[in-house]
Order: sequence, then structure tokens, then C-alpha cells
Amino acid sequence: MPSLDQVYNGPKRKVGYPEKRITTDDDGQSTEKYYNSVCFVSPEGKLLATYAKHFLYYTDENWAEEGPAFISIPIETLGQVGFGICMDVNPYQFKAAFNEFEFSRFHFNNKTNLMLCSMAWNKGEIAPKKEKVERKPKAPKAEAGASENGSEKIDGNGNDLSEDDDEDEWEDEEDEEESASQLQYETIQYWAMRMNPFYAQSEMPLHEPCVVIANRIGTESGNMFVGSSCVIRLRSSGPDLLGMLPSNKEGILKVEI
Repeated sequence: MPSLDQVYNGPKRKVGYPEKRITTDDDGQSTEKYYNSVCFVSPEGKLLATYAKHFLYYTDENWAEEGPAFISIPIETLGQVGFGICMDVNPYQFKAAFNEFEFSRFHFNNKTNLMLCSMAWNKGEIAPKKEKVERKPKAPKAEAGASENGSEKIDGNGNDLSEDDDEDEWEDEEDEEESASQLQYETIQYWAMRMNPFYAQSEMPLHEPCVVIANRIGTESGNMFVGSSCVIRLRSSGPDLLGMLPSNKEGILKVEI
């Protein structure tokens, strides 16, 4: 079993979930309300904080209430901690002025030194469907002379097709990686831009603040999620990227802050 010291200094966990809150008015009438929330839990399993998404995306509005406010709270061993969920870092309903920076301005004013953001950030357009590649018809084995392990591909005229297939596959992989890298760059650049109030300021929190962003990958219901989970230190001189994951691959990111 781990020691008490190991438990105390163990990892804290943040988990997203659909939250139900029941309120009772003065007449004794109960009302159920639902929120897109995260909870933050200590190594011992104690609930440290619950945060309900303040800025809703249009898909949230079908089932969730707007959370009452952004929050920034002191948490032992971490300092002043704030939470965000996806749309929170954008302008309110995409109607507010871009340079209001509501989320980051709130946390700058409250001297938050660690912002933890859970994302389901997508590309904002329908995910492209993979096109089916038309393959050349296979030559009969007697003519092709292919080995059992498929190491040679020869058509009925005796032409070796292996090199062409390898080149096409290599080019496709290069294009995919280049596209993923560009998407990663654009995504992280936008998130860093939304932290603008922390830059070029003379009064910073006691410790240089960091924003930790965890985003999903893959496609669902036609939406392509862009990954690019990262940790950014917010210096007065500008953003400092401490670590990142690809836009198209799952992984675990470990960063010392």
C-alpha cells in the first residue's frame, strides 16, 4: 500500500460529466437543471471543486444550462486554479468582441496560476471522408509470379508494381503528417492567442501561470476533433509552449511546470 505521504502528493484528477443539480424554491418546489461540468478530485478521493461550463456551444444548449460564472479557487499544492471547458475560451456565443478575452481576462484579474481546460475542440467543418483508392486488377498468379509473402507485385506483362505502390503510400503518409502538423500549429496558436491578457503585463501572478489543455482526437457524427493537447506557460513576453501532442494521435503528456 502507498504511504500517506505518497497519497497526499499523488495525482489529482479532473473528470468531465453531465451534472444534475436539484434546487428547491421557497414554496418547496424542486427543479432539476443539467450542466456540462467537470469535477476536480484529490488523491484521497475528496471533491475539491465542481465547475459548470459558463459559455455554451450551440450543441450544449439542447440539454444544458449555462454555468453561473468562471471560477478560480485556491487548491493546496497547486495555488490558484481555474477551470475551462472548450467554448469557454471563445468569445461569448461568438457574438462578443474577439478582444474581450472573457475567460483569460477573468483569470488574469483573479491571479490564477493554473488553468485546466477540457476540450472537445473540432475543426469546425465536416470531416473529409477517405476516398476509396481504385487498385489495379490483380494478375493471375501464374503470370504474376508473386511470392507467398507478397514481397513482389508483378503484372501480367512482367512489370514490377511494388515500387509504385510504395511511393504512393509514402506520399499519402507525408501529406497526412503535413496536414496534421499544420492543424496542430493552427490550433495551439489560436488557444495561445486567447490567453492574450497575460502577455505584456507588468503585474503577473506570483508564479508564471500555465494553461493545460486536453483535447480529444478522431471523428464523431461528421466532426473531426483536432487533438493538439498542450501545456503553455504564459509569460509577459508571450506564450511559451512546454509540451504538446499531435493532432491525430492519442498520447500522455508529462510536463514539469
